[in-house]
Amino acid sequence: MAAAAALLLTCEAHAAVYPPGEYATLEAGSQFALNGLAYSDLSGAGTLAFSVQWLRALNGASVGLQALPPALLQTSASSDAAASLGYQSATVSVPIQSWSAAYRPGSGVFGTDETALGTTFSGGFMLTSAGSGATGGSGELRISDLRVDHINRVIHADIEGANGVGFLNDHPLWTYESVIGDTQREWPDLDFLDGAQVRQWDLSLSGLFLVNQADVGNIFAKALNLNDGQRLALQALNDPNTNGFGSLSYSAEMVVTVIPEPGTWALMGAGLVCLAALRRRETA
Repeated sequence: MAAAAALLLTCEAHAAVYPPGEYATLEAGSQFALNGLAYSDLSGAGTLAFSVQWLRALNGASVGLQALPPALLQTSASSDAAASLGYQSATVSVPIQSWSAAYRPGSGVFGTDETALGTTFSGGFMLTSAGSGATGGSGELRISDLRVDHINRVIHADIEGANGVGFLNDHPLWTYESVIGDTQREWPDLDFLDGAQVRQWDLSLSGLFLVNQADVGNIFAKALNLNDGQRLALQALNDPNTNGFGSLSYSAEMVVTVIPEPGTWALMGAGLVCLAALRRRETA
């Protein structure tokens, strides 16, 4: 329900840029019916990959990384402990919570023209800092429940930070520069006898840059208690000549089936009655 509400608010604010069609949101573990089709069994996950530049900035301040369940964190570090290089790579896997799209009739009776509007994910990651030469003391920053807005190319997140940052719900955090994969698909016609159609979307969003440059100081540096030098290192991530904060890739899968009309059920019932009668005659 939260994803549907967020989608509605965004549509109202940016109605001019949204595609025509009927808007619907499929939540994990639920289903909905639209234009004679049933949508269910949403599954998949996204992978947030930290850029090399972001990891260097975190390593410079000795910032630690932790997963916020149900997300999973994978990191690699230098094999030379004396080098103190910290993280060399870091990815966070976040399960998909919902998928929102605009649906229009396509070819045939049950063909569908589908445009991706947004995706939400569960869990996230936490950044932690301790008192050091790069900080003015300890700090903590949680980034979770990402929401991708494909029309406005913005990634929102729930933010919770120490040192007076507090909680920011569905905060517009990053824009993304490029996307690999189709955000609009025309699915072929379906027939009742075809069974289930599995629809899969594979998208990769790269070049994540802050929507608001002031978030470097107001969120990241403040929550983690970073000094001016580390603040400048984070500001450099918004340089368009860099890869920004990293990338977000994900695969979403759902099952679509035709909902039989009452007349179809009646015909099937009549057919079963006929088959039963024939069998009785054969055994008589």
